[in-house]
Amino acid sequence: MWPSISIQATQGRENLKGYNLILLDDNNSHVQAFIYADQWNSMAVNIDEGSIYVISNFYTKEATGSWRPVSSKILINFSPSTTVQKLTEDDFMIPLHKFEFVDLGDLFSMATKCPNDEYPEYSTDIIGVVEDFEHISSIKTKFGQRNIVRFRITDGRNSHKVIIAIVTSTRLKTYKYSVQISSLPSSKLFLNMDSDSVVAMRYRLEEEGYTVSQQSTGTPQEPVAQKVQNVEEADWWYNSCSDCEGEVEKVEGKLTCTNCTNKTIAVPEKRSRIVILAEDSSEAYNFILMDRATRRLTGMTATKMQSEMLKAS
Repeated sequence: MWPSISIQATQGRENLKGYNLILLDDNNSHVQAFIYADQWNSMAVNIDEGSIYVISNFYTKEATGSWRPVSSKILINFSPSTTVQKLTEDDFMIPLHKFEFVDLGDLFSMATKCPNDEYPEYSTDIIGVVEDFEHISSIKTKFGQRNIVRFRITDGRNSHKVIIAIVTSTRLKTYKYSVQISSLPSSKLFLNMDSDSVVAMRYRLEEEGYTVSQQSTGTPQEPVAQKVQNVEEADWWYNSCSDCEGEVEKVEGKLTCTNCTNKTIAVPEKRSRIVILAEDSSEAYNFILMDRATRRLTGMTATKMQSEMLKAS
């Protein structure tokens, strides 16, 4: 959730237009929503990040503009008749976050696709290990003085300089044959958050033997490596694409979704696929429990279940 602010060039004054939201449902689908400032002030319920709501009587339209934070082509608009009801009971089927990560090795080609006078439709989500962290410094911009943090971010294979500490909704550009990543109003930073994507990233770094380079000046919070023992040999889960939920495979060293036109998957989601043998007095059957059914029964995702199994081993 973040405010939408317009700046009057003649007076240099900021005006609040409204608030943007990213809504996420129990099918792991997300969409951007917008509430005008006057409607926000008149709402009977306060909307907080991480809470669950039933939203009724809104209207939708085509999402337009550049640097949009999600890939959905639909934008939800709140109207004066929109009602919002907060649910007090938590539903573990709705995750707290969803990211659309881009492989760091693909950033340069993405940043050079658009000329300087054009802007891409969507912003970029990235995940990696922080290196060469610098202290906060101040620079002068057209909006006045701004505090920035510089560091390098790497996935253990490719690294790029960044301007501001961000993870979601980033702006890409090139400078002297390198990629620079900076923030947008919708950008948000997460450090060592408790999520499936971070756990999966740590597993992969451990498996590939990643270590911080000797030139690195250290990180504000270095990731904690976890030992993986024989879990990869299990067949009760599979690596899936975050968009189509299909199984991904390695193509030229990169995890790729062949269903999504060979889309590179930076950090795949783990989804359950459990085969159960059931029988009666006359016949036996194989049943396959897919991810949603397994989550309903266990109350956790495949990644969380894998993590709990490792702790117990």
